[in-house]
Amino acid sequence: PGSNRASWFFQFAFAATGATIVSGAIAGRVMIEGYLLIAAWMTAFVYPVVSHWIWATGGFMSAFTPLDETLFASANGCGVIDFAGSGVVHMTGGVAAFWAALITGPRLGRFGPEGQSYPIPPHNMAIVTLGTFILWFGWYGFNCGSTLQFNGSLAAKAAVTTTLSPALSALTAIILSKCTYGHFELGLVLNSALGGLVGITAGCTVVEDWAALIIGIVSCFVYYGGTLLMVVIKVDDPVEAISVHGFCGLWGLLAVGIFATPENIAAAYSGRECDGWETGLQFASQLTGALTIIAWVTLTTVPVLLLLKISSLLRVPPHFEEIGLDHSEHGGQMAFIANEFVRPMDPSKPTIHTHAENDVEAADTGAKSTGYSPEVSGKYSKDNDAPPAEAPSDGKDSETTDVNLNDDSKSNEKDTHVVTGA
Repeated sequence: PGSNRASWFFQFAFAATGATIVSGAIAGRVMIEGYLLIAAWMTAFVYPVVSHWIWATGGFMSAFTPLDETLFASANGCGVIDFAGSGVVHMTGGVAAFWAALITGPRLGRFGPEGQSYPIPPHNMAIVTLGTFILWFGWYGFNCGSTLQFNGSLAAKAAVTTTLSPALSALTAIILSKCTYGHFELGLVLNSALGGLVGITAGCTVVEDWAALIIGIVSCFVYYGGTLLMVVIKVDDPVEAISVHGFCGLWGLLAVGIFATPENIAAAYSGRECDGWETGLQFASQLTGALTIIAWVTLTTVPVLLLLKISSLLRVPPHFEEIGLDHSEHGGQMAFIANEFVRPMDPSKPTIHTHAENDVEAADTGAKSTGYSPEVSGKYSKDNDAPPAEAPSDGKDSETTDVNLNDDSKSNEKDTHVVTGA
């Protein structure tokens, strides 16, 4: 009974993690009732099947199933090796997050009518940074705890690789952001660290330490490439959960087929004899597992998401999205309004006329508020900003002018990177 409870709690935590990945991709416009139904479906049906296939004794592609019964058994296959869940947890959540974001649609003002990209910046990068380090710390329980028993040497190996991969991914992102944007982009660095954690999760005990460094470096580019792809195809992912978990989860699975050694596999899987990187068989097993996850999650989540959309249970009404879900869904104060953007900091430029100011003026004049307008959905790039102008000293009101940001000159601005949940 005690062993069953430990297994239950272990799987409970992993199932919940997979479901929370979806929440990040549809943040800012999803109905709480709709998300609760998605989470219930993910944890009750979608995740358990993937977990059984890859982690359970008897799963058709599990590395815990006898060698003569698992995937590619006739060719001495070893089964899919995913030690702590790059595929089972993160890729499952990432694929579901992609379909959820695609079917829900982008946030108001995220993309212009002609395909322009208008990034909606986060409102507190200090909290984002703190959250990243909390996640990183928790990942040691995620990976080291997957030993399922107190195994000092195996847990220590997982701890070392779980440190090296995100560290190199973050360092790579620092260099990449400086070369790409001309400055150090904090959001890119933080999400790259999370991508490095996702990338090493499958192979944390079966790859060498030097391989963890390479996995981390590649994870940065996989995450960054995934983020750019989502912008190109107009899939709005506020916290870039699809790139961090979906794309880096896929990379983590495949990396096992490239870097896992027979000796490390034997140590992590109770003496199981596998070829590892020495032949292409393990890579084929990992690729088959990844494609199976994509197919299963797609087939089981898309119909549910479409049903929720048809039933008007997926997305909040536009006016709720405008005032913020903190207020409309939870009855609290608004922490951040998506279309409330800062004034230009160059005194030579006109002031942005924001939606909130429209409401204030409407109240003063008795006029009807103009409501949401994509004309104010944008931001000024760092390179064009100057120190804020001082308030007028002559007592006269400064002139304000509506600024149309929906022009092609703003469409090439970089996207703001926001850190995702685990």
